[in-house]
Amino acid sequence: PKGADIVAGQLRRRIIGGEVAEGASVPTESALMEQFGLSRPSVREALRILEAEHLAQPIRGSHHGGRVRLPNVATAVWHTGLLLQRSGATIGQLLEAQLVLERCVSHNLVEADLARLAGSLDAMRAEQGSGATTADRIGSALGLLGAMSESTSNDTLRCLSAIGRDLVARSVAAGESRATLTTGWSKGLFQRWRRELLVLARNGDLAGVVAAWRDDSERSYRRLHDVLDPARSVDMFE
Repeated sequence: PKGADIVAGQLRRRIIGGEVAEGASVPTESALMEQFGLSRPSVREALRILEAEHLAQPIRGSHHGGRVRLPNVATAVWHTGLLLQRSGATIGQLLEAQLVLERCVSHNLVEADLARLAGSLDAMRAEQGSGATTADRIGSALGLLGAMSESTSNDTLRCLSAIGRDLVARSVAAGESRATLTTGWSKGLFQRWRRELLVLARNGDLAGVVAAWRDDSERSYRRLHDVLDPARSVDMFE
Protein backbone atom coordinates (compact mmCIF):
# COMPACT_ATOMS: atom_id res chain seq x y z
CA PRO A 1 0.00 0.00 0.00
CA LYS A 2 1.00 3.61 -0.51
CA GLY A 3 2.46 5.62 2.36
CA ALA A 4 -0.70 7.73 2.58
CA ASP A 5 -2.83 4.59 2.95
CA ILE A 6 -0.59 3.31 5.76
CA VAL A 7 -0.81 6.60 7.68
CA ALA A 8 -4.58 6.85 7.16
CA GLY A 9 -5.01 3.23 8.23
CA GLN A 10 -3.12 3.69 11.50
CA LEU A 11 -4.92 6.93 12.36
CA ARG A 12 -8.26 5.37 11.44
CA ARG A 13 -7.60 2.41 13.72
CA ARG A 14 -6.78 4.74 16.63
CA ILE A 15 -9.95 6.79 16.08
CA ILE A 16 -12.29 3.81 15.71
CA GLY A 17 -10.56 1.99 18.56
CA GLY A 18 -11.37 4.83 20.95
CA GLU A 19 -7.78 5.87 21.61
CA VAL A 20 -8.65 9.48 20.79
CA ALA A 21 -11.77 11.44 21.70
CA GLU A 22 -14.16 13.47 19.58
CA GLY A 23 -12.61 16.88 18.89
CA ALA A 24 -9.08 15.82 19.82
CA SER A 25 -6.27 17.11 17.65
CA VAL A 26 -5.03 14.95 14.80
CA PRO A 27 -1.19 14.93 14.78
CA THR A 28 0.29 17.78 12.78
CA GLU A 29 1.66 17.24 9.30
CA SER A 30 5.20 17.74 10.62
CA ALA A 31 4.67 15.16 13.36
CA LEU A 32 3.30 12.62 10.90
CA MET A 33 6.14 13.29 8.44
CA GLU A 34 8.67 12.59 11.18
CA GLN A 35 6.84 9.54 12.54
CA PHE A 36 6.39 7.81 9.19
CA GLY A 37 9.30 9.24 7.23
CA LEU A 38 7.02 10.52 4.48
CA SER A 39 6.82 13.69 2.42
CA ARG A 40 4.28 16.41 3.15
CA PRO A 41 2.18 15.59 0.04
CA SER A 42 1.85 11.96 1.22
CA VAL A 43 0.82 13.05 4.70
CA ARG A 44 -1.71 15.51 3.29
CA GLU A 45 -3.17 12.77 1.13
CA ALA A 46 -3.59 10.61 4.24
CA LEU A 47 -5.43 13.42 6.00
CA ARG A 48 -7.64 13.97 2.98
CA ILE A 49 -8.59 10.28 3.11
CA LEU A 50 -9.72 10.70 6.73
CA GLU A 51 -11.62 13.88 5.82
CA ALA A 52 -13.43 12.04 3.02
CA GLU A 53 -14.39 9.34 5.53
CA HIS A 54 -15.69 12.04 7.94
CA LEU A 55 -13.16 10.97 10.56
CA ALA A 56 -11.28 14.28 10.59
CA GLN A 57 -12.35 17.89 10.27
CA PRO A 58 -9.68 20.01 8.62
CA ILE A 59 -8.43 23.33 9.92
CA ARG A 60 -7.72 25.35 6.83
CA GLY A 61 -4.77 27.66 6.45
CA SER A 62 -2.41 25.74 8.71
CA HIS A 63 -0.35 22.58 8.85
CA HIS A 64 -2.49 21.36 11.77
CA GLY A 65 -3.79 17.83 11.28
CA GLY A 66 -7.36 18.84 12.10
CA ARG A 67 -9.87 17.60 14.67
CA VAL A 68 -11.10 14.05 15.21
CA ARG A 69 -14.68 13.28 14.20
CA LEU A 70 -16.16 10.03 15.42
CA PRO A 71 -18.55 7.99 13.26
CA ASN A 72 -22.17 8.96 13.89
CA VAL A 73 -25.67 8.00 12.80
CA ALA A 74 -26.19 11.22 10.79
CA THR A 75 -23.30 10.43 8.46
CA ALA A 76 -24.45 6.83 8.05
CA VAL A 77 -28.01 8.00 7.36
CA TRP A 78 -26.89 10.36 4.61
CA HIS A 79 -24.83 7.76 2.76
CA THR A 80 -27.41 5.00 3.27
CA GLY A 81 -30.13 7.31 2.00
CA LEU A 82 -28.13 8.19 -1.10
CA LEU A 83 -27.57 4.50 -1.78
CA LEU A 84 -31.30 3.79 -1.40
CA GLN A 85 -32.17 6.72 -3.63
CA ARG A 86 -29.70 5.57 -6.29
CA SER A 87 -31.21 2.08 -6.20
CA GLY A 88 -34.74 3.43 -6.61
CA ALA A 89 -35.99 2.31 -3.18
CA THR A 90 -39.49 3.47 -2.23
CA ILE A 91 -40.89 4.78 1.05
CA GLY A 92 -42.99 1.61 1.28
CA GLN A 93 -39.91 -0.58 1.03
CA LEU A 94 -38.16 1.52 3.68
CA LEU A 95 -41.10 1.11 6.07
CA GLU A 96 -41.24 -2.65 5.46
CA ALA A 97 -37.51 -3.04 6.11
CA GLN A 98 -37.68 -0.94 9.26
CA LEU A 99 -40.55 -3.02 10.61
CA VAL A 100 -38.46 -6.16 10.08
CA LEU A 101 -35.64 -4.52 12.06
CA GLU A 102 -38.01 -3.57 14.88
CA ARG A 103 -39.20 -7.19 15.08
CA CYS A 104 -35.60 -8.39 15.23
CA VAL A 105 -34.87 -5.94 18.03
CA SER A 106 -37.84 -7.12 20.07
CA HIS A 107 -36.95 -10.79 19.62
CA ASN A 108 -33.36 -10.12 20.71
CA LEU A 109 -34.29 -8.43 23.99
CA VAL A 110 -33.16 -10.20 27.15
CA GLU A 111 -34.25 -9.69 30.74
CA ALA A 112 -31.13 -7.63 31.45
CA ASP A 113 -32.37 -5.05 28.90
CA LEU A 114 -35.68 -4.39 30.67
CA ALA A 115 -34.33 -2.04 33.34
CA ARG A 116 -32.69 0.09 30.65
CA LEU A 117 -35.94 0.11 28.67
CA ALA A 118 -37.95 1.14 31.73
CA GLY A 119 -35.56 4.03 32.35
CA SER A 120 -35.89 5.26 28.77
CA LEU A 121 -39.68 5.04 28.82
CA ASP A 122 -39.87 6.85 32.16
CA ALA A 123 -37.57 9.63 30.90
CA MET A 124 -39.80 10.41 27.92
CA ARG A 125 -42.97 10.72 30.01
CA ALA A 126 -43.33 14.50 29.70
CA GLU A 127 -42.62 14.79 26.00
CA GLN A 128 -44.37 11.81 24.47
CA GLY A 129 -47.21 12.71 22.14
CA SER A 130 -47.27 16.38 23.14
CA GLY A 131 -46.72 17.76 19.63
CA ALA A 132 -49.44 19.78 17.96
CA THR A 133 -49.04 18.44 14.42
CA THR A 134 -49.37 15.00 12.91
CA ALA A 135 -45.65 15.02 12.12
CA ASP A 136 -44.87 15.80 15.79
CA ARG A 137 -46.95 12.84 16.93
CA ILE A 138 -45.38 10.55 14.37
CA GLY A 139 -42.04 11.72 15.73
CA SER A 140 -43.24 10.70 19.18
CA ALA A 141 -44.08 7.23 17.85
CA LEU A 142 -40.62 6.90 16.34
CA GLY A 143 -39.11 8.05 19.62
CA LEU A 144 -41.06 5.38 21.45
CA LEU A 145 -39.83 2.74 19.00
CA GLY A 146 -36.32 4.10 19.45
CA ALA A 147 -36.49 3.45 23.20
CA MET A 148 -36.73 -0.26 22.47
CA SER A 149 -33.84 -0.27 20.04
CA GLU A 150 -31.62 1.77 22.34
CA SER A 151 -32.32 -0.70 25.13
CA THR A 152 -31.13 -3.80 23.30
CA SER A 153 -27.66 -5.10 24.02
CA ASN A 154 -27.27 -6.06 20.33
CA ASP A 155 -25.08 -3.23 19.02
CA THR A 156 -25.64 -4.09 15.36
CA LEU A 157 -29.42 -3.99 15.61
CA ARG A 158 -29.25 -0.79 17.65
CA CYS A 159 -27.19 1.01 14.97
CA LEU A 160 -29.16 -0.31 11.99
CA SER A 161 -32.49 0.52 13.62
CA ALA A 162 -31.36 4.07 14.42
CA ILE A 163 -30.33 4.63 10.80
CA GLY A 164 -33.67 3.32 9.53
CA ARG A 165 -35.73 5.41 11.95
CA ASP A 166 -33.85 8.56 10.95
CA LEU A 167 -34.57 7.84 7.28
CA VAL A 168 -38.24 7.32 8.11
CA ALA A 169 -38.27 10.61 10.04
CA ARG A 170 -36.84 12.40 7.00
CA SER A 171 -39.62 10.91 4.90
CA VAL A 172 -42.21 12.15 7.40
CA ALA A 173 -40.77 15.68 7.23
CA ALA A 174 -40.83 15.58 3.44
CA GLY A 175 -44.40 14.27 3.50
CA GLU A 176 -45.48 17.13 5.76
CA SER A 177 -43.96 19.68 3.39
CA ARG A 178 -46.01 18.08 0.60
CA ALA A 179 -49.16 18.30 2.77
CA THR A 180 -49.69 14.54 2.50
CA LEU A 181 -50.00 13.81 6.22
CA THR A 182 -53.41 13.11 7.68
CA THR A 183 -54.88 12.88 11.16
CA GLY A 184 -55.39 9.73 13.19
CA TRP A 185 -52.44 10.03 15.58
CA SER A 186 -54.09 11.07 18.83
CA LYS A 187 -52.18 12.81 21.63
CA GLY A 188 -53.04 10.07 24.10
CA LEU A 189 -52.07 7.16 21.86
CA PHE A 190 -48.34 7.18 22.61
CA GLN A 191 -48.81 7.86 26.30
CA ARG A 192 -50.99 4.76 26.50
CA TRP A 193 -48.42 2.65 24.63
CA ARG A 194 -45.63 4.03 26.81
CA ARG A 195 -47.47 3.32 30.05
CA GLU A 196 -48.30 -0.25 29.01
CA LEU A 197 -44.70 -0.97 28.08
CA LEU A 198 -43.37 0.70 31.21
CA VAL A 199 -45.51 -1.48 33.50
CA LEU A 200 -44.45 -4.63 31.67
CA ALA A 201 -40.76 -3.68 31.75
CA ARG A 202 -40.83 -2.77 35.45
CA ASN A 203 -42.51 -6.09 36.23
CA GLY A 204 -39.78 -7.96 34.33
CA ASP A 205 -42.34 -9.40 31.91
CA LEU A 206 -40.06 -10.01 28.92
CA ALA A 207 -42.64 -11.96 26.91
CA GLY A 208 -45.22 -9.25 27.53
CA VAL A 209 -42.83 -6.49 26.41
CA VAL A 210 -41.95 -8.37 23.22
CA ALA A 211 -45.61 -9.01 22.37
CA ALA A 212 -46.69 -5.43 23.11
CA TRP A 213 -43.76 -3.99 21.18
CA ARG A 214 -44.50 -6.16 18.17
CA ASP A 215 -48.11 -4.97 18.17
CA ASP A 216 -47.20 -1.29 18.68
CA SER A 217 -44.51 -1.27 15.99
CA GLU A 218 -46.78 -2.97 13.46
CA ARG A 219 -49.56 -0.48 14.16
CA SER A 220 -47.12 2.44 13.89
CA TYR A 221 -45.69 1.40 10.54
CA ARG A 222 -49.12 0.49 9.20
CA ARG A 223 -50.24 4.03 10.08
CA LEU A 224 -47.11 5.47 8.47
CA HIS A 225 -47.85 3.48 5.35
CA ASP A 226 -51.27 5.18 5.31
CA VAL A 227 -50.09 8.77 5.81
CA LEU A 228 -47.03 8.64 3.56
CA ASP A 229 -46.98 7.83 -0.13
CA PRO A 230 -45.47 4.30 -0.18
CA ALA A 231 -44.83 4.44 -3.93
CA ARG A 232 -42.73 7.61 -3.65
CA SER A 233 -38.99 7.11 -3.99
CA VAL A 234 -36.60 7.85 -1.14
CA ASP A 235 -35.26 11.34 -1.81
CA MET A 236 -32.44 12.78 0.32
CA PHE A 237 -32.62 16.16 -1.42
CA GLU A 238 -36.15 17.12 -0.37
